[in-house]
Amino acid sequence: MLLFVLPAESIRRNLARLTCAAGLALGLWTSGSSPSTAQEPGQFIVVVGEASLKVRDEVVGTLYPGTILKVTRVNGKWLALEGQRGWFDKNSVRDIEAAIPLYQERTTSNPSDLEAWSILGSLYYHEDVFPASIEAYNQALRLDSKRPQLFNNRGLTLSAQGRFELAEKDFQTAIRLAPKYAQAYANLGWLYFTSDKLAEAIQQYNKAVELEKDNPSHYINRAGCFREQNRLDDAMRDFVKAVELSGNVPDGYVGQSTILMDKLDFAGAIAAAEKALELDKLNVQAMINRGWAKHLQGNADAALTDLSQAVALEPGSLLALLNRSAVLLELKRYDEAESDLKQAEALDAEHPGVWLNWGELFWQQRRFAEALVAYKKSVELGPELAEGQNGLAWFYATCPEADKRQAAEAVKLAMAANKSTQNKDWSHVDTLAAAYANGEQYADAIRFAEAALQLAPANKKPDVEQRLTLYRQNQPYRW
Repeated sequence: MLLFVLPAESIRRNLARLTCAAGLALGLWTSGSSPSTAQEPGQFIVVVGEASLKVRDEVVGTLYPGTILKVTRVNGKWLALEGQRGWFDKNSVRDIEAAIPLYQERTTSNPSDLEAWSILGSLYYHEDVFPASIEAYNQALRLDSKRPQLFNNRGLTLSAQGRFELAEKDFQTAIRLAPKYAQAYANLGWLYFTSDKLAEAIQQYNKAVELEKDNPSHYINRAGCFREQNRLDDAMRDFVKAVELSGNVPDGYVGQSTILMDKLDFAGAIAAAEKALELDKLNVQAMINRGWAKHLQGNADAALTDLSQAVALEPGSLLALLNRSAVLLELKRYDEAESDLKQAEALDAEHPGVWLNWGELFWQQRRFAEALVAYKKSVELGPELAEGQNGLAWFYATCPEADKRQAAEAVKLAMAANKSTQNKDWSHVDTLAAAYANGEQYADAIRFAEAALQLAPANKKPDVEQRLTLYRQNQPYRW
């Protein structure tokens, strides 16, 4: 009964990057030094000179100094940038780290350089140097206290520090100063989303979409809210719309992949993740999605390849570590799974998925007392997580040590897990069958085991059939 950590967490974590509005576009960069030209796909860059986006010789847009974007493709001196149509001259950009000294020099030589302070605040924010970011925005606000972009961007930095009340005030001030400032509504929506105020978040994103119908990030962010509300069709429509608006939006395809996994369409999820990787070959979330979908199809070896690549690219990805540990457990590579779980626990010891996978490791090693503690802690930390409910239900229903089985609690937990997944997850349905058999309710056990058999991937059907045979003989299953 292994964990699938839902990718919504990654969507939630990355919203600030999607909605960050950088410089004020007050003027051109005029330094005589040449910008860095070592850009690679996956790298973030900052625009330091106003220039046009082009498709062949046609100008399709303009980017202004201070804009921060991710490189998705490189073609000679031209860059394709995430969320942007057309190609941009790499001579007009710098790497983030190289840009910071440039703007520090500008503020030192001219403390009244409003644009430099604003851009410097955005660069510090992007590099997670939040105190310096706030001070840069404070300096800019001393120069112009009526500039809505400054309140908006300082609000992002405050929210990244967890100072939500101050951040909310800054976003609201930006909206009061500029009632048609779509980005401020979007960032206020992000703040409400991270605070689990989903209805309020959607209201703000609706306003952002109304004001900027062609901005794909608003649709992607609203889709994250819809998914949290289990409005999967609404979420899918927004992810599709984001891609329609700009084909160069990997997160739109990643979102589609996530929704398709929610709907148990694993082949579709893999195809969508691969479209994201065509646009951004280093997209960690796309690798995680594709790997986990392959795992759910029963292809553990292929899943391990994707998830290992994701861990290599982002060693601090809790999601990648947890999902890889689950695949390693499936392959009975316990030492490697334990190593991943120790790293995951060091990253977030309060995450229910960490303890669910510890429970699975102990369970497979027949360390039942330790497994029970871990499963219980997983449910305590994430009482609404279907996988946690399912793991503890399986323990209570099938543990070979009689003093640790609980018939009624097993059924209760298994029913809750199936309610969350609408009886569409084969492993949850299989657990409910085992729980009924444990309580000697064999007619129900047979009915749900037959349903699980229809849903199970090919490599799991023999196990379900074995349990079904036991139930037909009025015998419970013991692990």
